[in-house]
Amino acid sequence: MNNVFDKTNPWNKEAVMKKNWRIGPICLFTALCISTLFFPGRSQGGETMLKEKRKIVTNYLKTLESRDLEGLLALFTPGAVVHSPMYGKNSTRKFYTDFFADSKETNVTLLGFFDQGQGTDGKPLVGYWARFDWVLASGAHAPFDVVVVMELNDRDLIEALHIVMDTAFIRGVFEKETGRTSAGSKTK
Repeated sequence: MNNVFDKTNPWNKEAVMKKNWRIGPICLFTALCISTLFFPGRSQGGETMLKEKRKIVTNYLKTLESRDLEGLLALFTPGAVVHSPMYGKNSTRKFYTDFFADSKETNVTLLGFFDQGQGTDGKPLVGYWARFDWVLASGAHAPFDVVVVMELNDRDLIEALHIVMDTAFIRGVFEKETGRTSAGSKTK
């Protein structure tokens, strides 16, 4: 019977590691070179850009959770708009004023982050996927998952924010609590 610790055994972990110790670094180097070609924002020079884009999202979410209207508005260009399935298309001031009036609390759990996007007009895009534990002003809970895409200008200010979410589970609660029809609802 072969001993698994025998150096002549081809499945011996120690022997395999000694024989193939160079393969790991070579594969890693090759993967990094290929990723730099196909995903340039992930290269060393792009790390700073990636951190800046991530900072835009984290600042936005932190300011949103703290309900800091003026802090939020400072992240946007003066003419920026928010596109929301619940509120429709509005100026940032109107959207966040209405959102805060309808909200008692908003807790956000970031689930994912994406960057390096570019709109067909060439503007940089950044976005995130998150779980919102939204508590309406009345105390009613309306949790939802959301994807948000931000269009940025050349100074990394948000020109437009697009909220993408399935409103089926919260539309009824929202309309009952606010007394308003949400943007995507059919009116009678």
